[in-house]
Amino acid sequence: MKRKLFDLAVFSMLAMMVMAGCGSKSSGGGTSKPATPSNLVATPANAQVTLQWSASQGAASYNVYEATTTGGPYKKISSTTTTNDVVTGLTNGTKYFFVVTAVNSAGESGYSNEASATPQPAITKPNPPASLTAVAGNKQVALTWSASVGATGYHVYITTTSTFTQETAAGPIFTVTGLANGTAYYFTVTAFNSAGESGPSNQANATPALVINTYGAGTTPYGIAIDGSGNVWISNLNGNNVTQFSSTGVTVGTYAVGTKPVGIAIDGSGDVWVANENTNNVTEITSTTSGYVTGATYAVGTNPEGIAIDSAGNVWVVNSGSSDVTELSISGTTIGTYGVGAEPMGIAIDSTGNIWVTNFNSNTITERNSSGTIIGSYAAGSYPLGIAIDSAGNVWVTNAIGNNVTELNASGNAIGTYTVGTYPAGIAIDGAGNVWVANASSNNITEFMRSAIGPNYWPYTGPQWP
Repeated sequence: MKRKLFDLAVFSMLAMMVMAGCGSKSSGGGTSKPATPSNLVATPANAQVTLQWSASQGAASYNVYEATTTGGPYKKISSTTTTNDVVTGLTNGTKYFFVVTAVNSAGESGYSNEASATPQPAITKPNPPASLTAVAGNKQVALTWSASVGATGYHVYITTTSTFTQETAAGPIFTVTGLANGTAYYFTVTAFNSAGESGPSNQANATPALVINTYGAGTTPYGIAIDGSGNVWISNLNGNNVTQFSSTGVTVGTYAVGTKPVGIAIDGSGDVWVANENTNNVTEITSTTSGYVTGATYAVGTNPEGIAIDSAGNVWVVNSGSSDVTELSISGTTIGTYGVGAEPMGIAIDSTGNIWVTNFNSNTITERNSSGTIIGSYAAGSYPLGIAIDSAGNVWVTNAIGNNVTELNASGNAIGTYTVGTYPAGIAIDGAGNVWVANASSNNITEFMRSAIGPNYWPYTGPQWP
């Protein structure tokens, strides 16, 4: 009996020792591999990536692996006993891929989920924009400035007093519209990105205005044209001559023509064509290497007024006395004569070859295609006289009795009226988009702004010779 009791005691002791030796399988020194880490997240910074993940049951430490392609092959780069790691020494702009494993005495788990990140330089506020300039236009101001490195946008601050309003611009060019002519506006610009907003640029100011300049002209300036160099040509009705001005109004030259010169146009060779109302002909002033020379004269209809040149180099003259249009070749040969409305005065040709004519007494504008078919008739102001077409296809008409200019869109709808001098006659548009008007009764030329930044072209409607 004692032997059995002893054997039982020994058996119980052995059982307790076995149980004690088994321990917990979830501890770091267990007998099974730890669980695979999960929820790995990679956060980029400047030349480094921070990794974080959820703890794995049974893990004593973690191994961190890196690759430059998704799915590996991975290389071990570090070990840690925490659930985060900072990987340094990386190349900005390169995308890296990471996985993590858990480790204990029994071995290493499988890979966690893959996380990727692309290190980038630290983002800082951009520098303030520089070299802000302001150019006034008609009810608007065009702003330009030097771009700021790292900027994702710009804030434009506008004031007429000490209180600023703010607008946002995507780039270093911005036009502020809806302003009042004659009011001085002050501007400054800041740059911004996700790190914040820069300090202000230099301050610039401008005063929107319609009229830029007024220049004295000859006797009864009537027709006006602008050549490829920006020079302004004026026919002087009662002076029987043509004056050439620079773009700043300085007289360059004066040339005799026929009696009562009215319309004026410039062809692709730079030659100047003038319609002489009382002599029923057209004078060509030829451009030479040594200057301009009054050249040939060509007969047209009765009382020629406006003149224009098409893309083929042909010359079109409206004859107010015979209510028709004469088409001449570039050599002065008559190609055809076409009827138009009563008392035609001005003529312009658009980019599609359609012919626009002002009808003085009916206060209308007639549009005809190149075949002579009327395709539109539009109301104008009081006694429309001169006509020009801008790069957008808008039609500009001087109203002699109304002392103003009407702007119409390509469909013939009026979109603006602008006051100019007394008895405005000829009209032309320069390469900056500004409009020039010859005021016959006030003996001057008015230059006014169509916009702050005009099209980059000289508005010559004739051919460009090779």
